[in-house]
Amino acid sequence: MKKSILLLLSLMLCLILSPRVYAETVEKDKAFYEVNADGQTVSLESITDNEQKETYRIPEKVEVNGKTYTVTAVKGGIFYAKKIVIPATVKQIDFGGVNWRDKELEVAPGNPVYKVKNNILYTADGKTVVFSSKQSGTVKIADGVKTIAGEAFHGSALTALELPKSLEKIEAGAFENCTKFRRIKVSAKNPYMMEKAGALYTKNGKKLLYAGVARGTLMLPKKTTQIAANAFYGNTTVEMVFIQGKMKKLAKKSLAFSRIKDVTLPDSLQEIEEGAFMYCSKLADVEIPKSVKKIGANAFDGCYELERVVLPKKLTTLEKETFRNCYSLRKIALPKSLRTIKAGTFESCGFNQLVIPKSVKSIGKNALQVTTKKLIFKGKNVPKIAKQDACQYGKYAGNTDPDFDLGVVRLDYIDIQYPMQHGIGKVKVPAESTGKYKKALKGKMEYRELEY
Repeated sequence: MKKSILLLLSLMLCLILSPRVYAETVEKDKAFYEVNADGQTVSLESITDNEQKETYRIPEKVEVNGKTYTVTAVKGGIFYAKKIVIPATVKQIDFGGVNWRDKELEVAPGNPVYKVKNNILYTADGKTVVFSSKQSGTVKIADGVKTIAGEAFHGSALTALELPKSLEKIEAGAFENCTKFRRIKVSAKNPYMMEKAGALYTKNGKKLLYAGVARGTLMLPKKTTQIAANAFYGNTTVEMVFIQGKMKKLAKKSLAFSRIKDVTLPDSLQEIEEGAFMYCSKLADVEIPKSVKKIGANAFDGCYELERVVLPKKLTTLEKETFRNCYSLRKIALPKSLRTIKAGTFESCGFNQLVIPKSVKSIGKNALQVTTKKLIFKGKNVPKIAKQDACQYGKYAGNTDPDFDLGVVRLDYIDIQYPMQHGIGKVKVPAESTGKYKKALKGKMEYRELEY
């Protein structure tokens, strides 16, 4: 009883001393501001004034009910103006929450965080491009810039880009959805990178940094043995990738979020890291070299049109969610060396038939949350099986044939349609192990019937 009272008192004390759970909101001049934890500053949240203006000046201070607050952040708002003026007091902006892509920008003198030139917003030290608004034609990045931040030019109408000698890094998605982007020029004095056929490489050519505006088939030079993480992020123009060099490792998310349809991997490859092909929505066919010893988690997650995969014969583990959401994958041969199938490996896949080799000892949660006409276990010894939820697209009913449902996946504003069967049909096991499988699967997997 005493312990319960002490616990209740402690909880009440925490609630009293902790910051406000629900932030206070104040309104001024048709704009809403959230009062920050310090009680002295506010963040602009939304604007109700939909009258078109030439210029919208974000105020430095707002006075509400006799109290004056300093505006230090912009979290959102639809701005009906051609030009936005950012005050000296604003130190943080959520660019995803505002509609500034088609606006002109101005930063008030004295702002310690931002400065602007030609509608490109830089950090005050000039080392990072954080955001770009209204652009067209050729955009020149100021000298001194070392980094272009992720999504900085998202959806921009620029057609060409000139990069300074100081630039070292372009973050993921910096130029995503720039549909008119056609040309990149790098300063000859840049010691970090060079341009070749629209792509950016390290100066020595050993590493692909950014697929850039490369188009069609991208054949990497033989001396290129590395691809940077997120190098293809948002690229929609490269369809085929040939890796000629003696690459040993395909980096994390290196080809992810692109539209490549085909890739040729070298025999020297030993590892495919986490998410390497994640959401390559057009990738249809992959042959993984027999030299590969490890395939990372989520490696092919979201490859909606992937129909064929050849796995290396000596692979021992399929990491979590490796082939999750591969809706078109109808057949896959699992190697006889495979011992572990981790959580979510084939979640939301639809197979005509899936065979689990007798070498498999462990199957993680929802690794087999699939639709398949027949799931075959080859092993007499029952693997350790975690709970497998029914496929989210439905399941078999009675003795009827599986239905086909036309699902729709939304990606980059293009509807991808795919046929998806429903649930698990027959589960086939070795006759002498029927009882063991019934016991192991009870309460862990839904299926229509057990065959032996």
